[in-house]
Amino acid sequence: MLVCVPAPLPRIGVCLVRVEPQPWGVVITVTVNRDVAAGRAEPAVRFSDVGSAVAAVAEFLGSFGDERQS
Repeated sequence: MLVCVPAPLPRIGVCLVRVEPQPWGVVITVTVNRDVAAGRAEPAVRFSDVGSAVAAVAEFLGSFGDERQS
């Protein structure tokens, strides 16, 4: 008898970036959910510095690359 066991589904994450123009620059809100199946997003983080917001998104993306190496 052959029993097929389905492979585990890969973790799916979402990173939402919201940009709000202001007279003095921008407010960038980054909301991350590292596992959609778990259904919980991390608290939103607000940035006024573009570089810091990009670094937060890069950290999120990098966290998925780390999984392939373990």
